[in-house]
Amino acid sequence: MNTTRWTAALLLAATGAGSAHSSPTPSGNAAVPPPVLTVAAAPADAAPAAPAAPAEGRPGPNAALPGPGEARPPSLPDVLLALRQLYERTGGNRWARRRGWPTTPAAWQQATLASVARWEGIKVANGRVVELNLMDNRLTGSLPPELGRLTDLEGLALGANQLTGPLPPELSQLAALTELSLHSNRLSGTLPSALGQMRQLKYLLLNNNQFTGPLPSELSQLTALEALGLIDNQFTGPLPPGLERFADQLPR
Repeated sequence: MNTTRWTAALLLAATGAGSAHSSPTPSGNAAVPPPVLTVAAAPADAAPAAPAAPAEGRPGPNAALPGPGEARPPSLPDVLLALRQLYERTGGNRWARRRGWPTTPAAWQQATLASVARWEGIKVANGRVVELNLMDNRLTGSLPPELGRLTDLEGLALGANQLTGPLPPELSQLAALTELSLHSNRLSGTLPSALGQMRQLKYLLLNNNQFTGPLPSELSQLTALEALGLIDNQFTGPLPPGLERFADQLPR
């Protein structure tokens, strides 16, 4: 897959509408009586007033919790926590490109979804963070597990950097992800079996890293895969059933 086809266009959908209503005025010379203001006492059994609407990105006090197996839409605090952990744990102040990303605690606290849409490598569509593309951007360090909070992501491209350490199992929470490109880093360890839960994946590019061990059998659940990159690692054993078409990705 040519991940460079991802554009840097930043989309943020916002809707709003307003309307005004005017009251009719009396005609002729008829006298208009002064308005009479009355205040009715609320009955003892009156229902309490509805709570104020929650602030942007924050669930209300009565928001329903997700059921088993349901992905909870990320709130703005979830999104900012994930992005801040990525920035701080991968040497964000040394990235080759970091336009718009906050550099102080105060700037992180003031961030909004509208400002996130202007950050380097991020695409926002319909109020959701759907792509994170920081390919070839001098990222170092390890991937934070908080990335799993970006549950609206459809594309995650962090290839051609200097990332180290294992893949966080929390990445499996990215149920909408169709493209995961982590090639050409120094990632290591065994692949988490939870990757098999990412049923929407079409492109899984892990080639040119330092992964070891057998491939988890759960990868056979990735029936939508169109491209699988595994070469230049230290995997052992066969491909899981159903992935035989990618046999050229393992040493013979």
